[in-house]
Amino acid sequence: MEIYPNPSEIIPIWKGKAKYLFLKSLDDFQMKPDLHLDLLAVCPESKERDIEVVQYPGAGHLLDPPYIPLCRTAFNATVGAEMKFGGQPKEHAYAQEDAWRKTIEFLKNNIPSS
Repeated sequence: MEIYPNPSEIIPIWKGKAKYLFLKSLDDFQMKPDLHLDLLAVCPESKERDIEVVQYPGAGHLLDPPYIPLCRTAFNATVGAEMKFGGQPKEHAYAQEDAWRKTIEFLKNNIPSS
């Protein structure tokens, strides 16, 4: 599955001043697991430090907050089809807890408080 066959189609997020946290579920049946590599391939090396990627083997597409049950499939009325999201229960649960901690830490470190 090629999401971005042409590097010119990738939004150049590195041109801004923001920092980014990508949480990648590696058992995701909806998105290419290494999609972030397409972004990093065209990102200037000096800006890569602003992009943090955390990968979760066994986690499915819907990386909800901790303790929400794993949803491996669901019917999508918009497209009229069952969607498969992937995920293994134990690995997905670990990813939910870790991603939640990392998200809170990232926000505390990167959003100024008033």
